[in-house]
Amino acid sequence: MNISERARNILKRLLTDDKRLSYDELANEFQVSERAIRYDLDEIDSFLLHSKLPPLKRQTRVEVTLDSQHTRMDKLKELTSTIDVSLDYFLPEKRHPIILLDILLSLDKVDINGLMDKCEVSRSTIVGDIRELRKNLKNEAISIAYSSSSGYFFEGSEKRIRKFGLKLITTHTENLNLTHQTLIDSYLPDHHDTILSLFEQFISLVETDVTKSYTDVSFNHMVVGLIIAVNRLKSGCLLNEEIIDSSLSPEYYSIQNHAGLLEEECGIELNHSELRAIEQLFLESSLLKADSVIDDNWINLNLFIIEFLEELSEVMSLPLNQSNELYEALILHLGPAINRVKNESPLKNEIIDYIQAEYEEIFLTVKAVLDRLGESQNLLFTPDEIGFVTIHIASYIEKAALVNKEKTILLVCNYGVGTAKLLETMLLKHFNFTIKGTLSMRELNQQRIDEEGVDYIVSTLPIKQDLSVPHLVVSPLLSETDRKNLQAIEASNNGPQFKQYSRERRVTPIMLKDLLVEETIELNVEAENWQDSVNKGGKLLEEAGKIEETYTKAMIASVEELGPYIVIAPGIAMPHASSKDGVHEVGLSLMTLTEPVNFGHPENDPVDIVLCLAATDHTSHLNALKDLMAFLNDPSFIDLLKNGTKEQILNKINGEESA
Repeated sequence: MNISERARNILKRLLTDDKRLSYDELANEFQVSERAIRYDLDEIDSFLLHSKLPPLKRQTRVEVTLDSQHTRMDKLKELTSTIDVSLDYFLPEKRHPIILLDILLSLDKVDINGLMDKCEVSRSTIVGDIRELRKNLKNEAISIAYSSSSGYFFEGSEKRIRKFGLKLITTHTENLNLTHQTLIDSYLPDHHDTILSLFEQFISLVETDVTKSYTDVSFNHMVVGLIIAVNRLKSGCLLNEEIIDSSLSPEYYSIQNHAGLLEEECGIELNHSELRAIEQLFLESSLLKADSVIDDNWINLNLFIIEFLEELSEVMSLPLNQSNELYEALILHLGPAINRVKNESPLKNEIIDYIQAEYEEIFLTVKAVLDRLGESQNLLFTPDEIGFVTIHIASYIEKAALVNKEKTILLVCNYGVGTAKLLETMLLKHFNFTIKGTLSMRELNQQRIDEEGVDYIVSTLPIKQDLSVPHLVVSPLLSETDRKNLQAIEASNNGPQFKQYSRERRVTPIMLKDLLVEETIELNVEAENWQDSVNKGGKLLEEAGKIEETYTKAMIASVEELGPYIVIAPGIAMPHASSKDGVHEVGLSLMTLTEPVNFGHPENDPVDIVLCLAATDHTSHLNALKDLMAFLNDPSFIDLLKNGTKEQILNKINGEESA
């Protein structure tokens, strides 16, 4: 019987060590998750039983050792020296995903002989595997069909097939060692030298255009999505009828602008449905940071978060709704999360068991609030997604009780904002560290280290770069081995210190009434077109000393490059640009138009209310925007904008009764 190379190496490790080995120790040594180690141990057990040897000894599923009888050990050493490792797969748990992967991605005919060769099993075994897989796929609303000309192929909605493919590869990445390059080498051999760097370049171009930074996990997820899309297209499986009915995002326009790179190199054509499918990969991806999170779903998203935090604050008797840091973190997380829920693309939370055990009360409270809010919007949040939100709430509460520590470290985390914040909180809680920032692996370089002036790097991924400061690789949950290593780094420091829970230190917040004043409101303005309306709205901010003319030009250029995503609701546009384009201080102008203009938005045109926003950072304007959203969600306020006077509008904003 054959076993995988990693399983064989683990077995050798057990043979040469006379003590118990913990799962997390093995996971760190082989740079995989504990779940992957459990798969390997199951494989070793099957090998041992097949060889008429007792299985591994496991203690509470966290430690493992071999039966130490000398006669058995001698036989095992002899066996391991002669194991054929030319094949990695032999158990049904490994054969099944390989069969599915072949059917999903093969450009050539997938027949039973090819599957027999790949899995090194008999015809009857493959027939039995296909029968079992057909039963399992009923839950996915797709099936495995067969024809003499095409071999085995998937039958059903192409959208569901690709979604299933993403889940398949994500689930078995570690178990089957499915790196991007191995997938490309196996299923896109004609492009194996260039296509991976092309995919990475394409994603980075979109990332730059929309001024967002995606987590490493999301970046990898998008690469896999592109591999599947290209393979399916080259096999003649197109998305035609499955156009997603929603407004176009900045991501869509950027993808459209750079689509030629993929089309030329891969020999494919991307129709509108294909572009929308790639757009969904981006919209469902978790964010580390974003210069702007304003899009055409911005009002609904912000209202959802405001209501969520207000209800949670009341239930937990904590001022969560007063934290700009928490509000911003949830903006980054819940936008993609809601897209995942809507499109039935749940993200697997690898630490959900830990979250539910460690933060049970918070988890149940968050679940109750999300369930209630989600029901009104037909959103069903999975436990995994609820767990991610729980991380944000729990890490904020714990972090608020901690003081700064002595040694400085930089965090490198590939999982996302929530997990990074949880890891940050655990480090602050148990060690004398000051966290200088959190980066993705793609953002880590010597310049950032020099700028931050850190003592150490703590990373959830191995770091291959040659950097000037030492680094430590840890699991997101800090295993016992991780804690010991961190204690060694901490060395001469005193233990952690705590203070009583208190609200965030903050400056006087900027409110809507501070921004919308006499000189930044203009009613019944005549505009020739959308460009003219943005130009005139920007002029109000220029004359108020809030921005330079360059910012007004940048607002127009942003729409021309990324499309009319700034039309955030029917009849309402909110032009904005980067703070680097000439912003002196936070500003907001309000204009109503005598005649509406078209920005090119398929659903929310024409526009007769234009709000030009200038922000200096991520948080200083949040309170003003919360107030604004509440007003824009009130039909009576919209009516007042269109039919009232400037004095009446100002009175409403200032909370005064009209004369």
